[in-house]
Amino acid sequence: MRKLFEIGGIVAGLVLVLFGAAAIYMGVDGRATVRDSLKQEQITFGAADDPAVAKFASQWADEQVTTGAQARAFAQVIHEHALEGSGCLTYSQLGRFVSAADPETRPARATRRQRSRVSREPRSPTPPATPGSRRPRSRPR
Repeated sequence: MRKLFEIGGIVAGLVLVLFGAAAIYMGVDGRATVRDSLKQEQITFGAADDPAVAKFASQWADEQVTTGAQARAFAQVIHEHALEGSGCLTYSQLGRFVSAADPETRPARATRRQRSRVSREPRSPTPPATPGSRRPRSRPR
């Protein structure tokens, strides 16, 4: 019985080593894929005088985005620009205010309460309720 446990321990150790090696390979491959994709997109940071670039990516101003860290910083710059341009509405909230009949409809401005909520709440899969939106009923009447 003891011999069986020894063999089982060795097999379990080898399996864990193989899983570790596979995880390292997948991580290196994923990093290479991200870098290659970013280079193909040819995305470039804006100038250092842009407040969003100065806030999140001043060290990469006017440079091409080539790493995951730079892509994360660029996403923060885009998020800042979207909030500024939409009156503090998140990307997921913008589509609610565009009319299918009139695609030129401009998004509504966020209320003061929404602006403060957006700045202090973490992102969630369901955006906070906005003026004019209807909440689904909990039960049919």
